[in-house]
Amino acid sequence: MGQNVPFCTGSFATDGNTATPFTTIERRDVGITMNVVPRITAGGVVQLVIEQEISSLTNANVERAADLVTNRRVINTTVMADNRGTVALGGLITDDCTSGESRVPGLSDVPLVGELFRSRNARETNRTLFVFLRPTILRSNAITGCKPPT
Repeated sequence: MGQNVPFCTGSFATDGNTATPFTTIERRDVGITMNVVPRITAGGVVQLVIEQEISSLTNANVERAADLVTNRRVINTTVMADNRGTVALGGLITDDCTSGESRVPGLSDVPLVGELFRSRNARETNRTLFVFLRPTILRSNAITGCKPPT
């Protein structure tokens, strides 16, 4: 769940001769991604190798950054679950605080009444990602409706 964002990976500028200028772009997913690799053990238990990632574009200006800057958080884990058992994953928590001020130029600097020409705002966002997985083993007999050979 997210966006596919273009990142500049290289460029070449012409010097006025025969060279053709170009810019190379690589598209990368930004948002919430999850990769799950299931394995069924001999005892009928499902092993899940899970990688969760949350990435986002940042508005901050980073010195010497040539392109977009991303924040990235990753959790890698391996869990064991019974057939049709439920696994709950959590831990990717985001707390964002933003604040700003708007003012009328000149009038907001007047002593005593200047506060009437200013406004301040603050916003706090808290997010917690929980993922619930319920692995189910599908036997070939159940899929095809065939009986096993005797």
